[in-house]
Amino acid sequence: MDNKSVREYDTDMSLEYDDKEMYKHFLDFYDDAMPELRSFGKVIQFKVCCNLSPHLRGNVYVSYATEREALKAYYALMGRYYGGRQIRGQFTKVPLWSKALCGLFLRKKCPKGGTCNFLHVFRNPTSEFVQADMDCEEHKRDESCSRSTISSKRLAKSSGGDEKLLRLIRTLTLIYSCFTC
Repeated sequence: MDNKSVREYDTDMSLEYDDKEMYKHFLDFYDDAMPELRSFGKVIQFKVCCNLSPHLRGNVYVSYATEREALKAYYALMGRYYGGRQIRGQFTKVPLWSKALCGLFLRKKCPKGGTCNFLHVFRNPTSEFVQADMDCEEHKRDESCSRSTISSKRLAKSSGGDEKLLRLIRTLTLIYSCFTC
């Protein structure tokens, strides 16, 4: 059964937990995941979706300071398991977090609820990523990079010395679908 099919069976999962319980599960996940993610390099952004839509629910977005760190995490985590679910990563570009996040959700006013296509994310327990949330200059990367997604297959075929590909992924974000809200 592919990941999409499994996730479709989880549509009632949000009925089992109230918001406080879900946030507690997120905090436990944060405490588990961050030391491991930091072992690959400097994490400059960390977001976990709490949308109910199957294509967003439980996605974990991790941005690294360099492309080498992101590749290191990608190869080290691909195929591993967390909470009984296989980690499957891909690279994607999020040029501005302020445009990807649902501003109404952050103010608890989103009329679409969990089915909104903007990212509804758990609040991180520290203020470590606040500057990245506001798209501050020190966290912006080279905007001349392509805005398209680089396929995981292309990354897998890439040799470690493919400098052109590494320059392309500098601004990309690693996504893991392993946390379930």
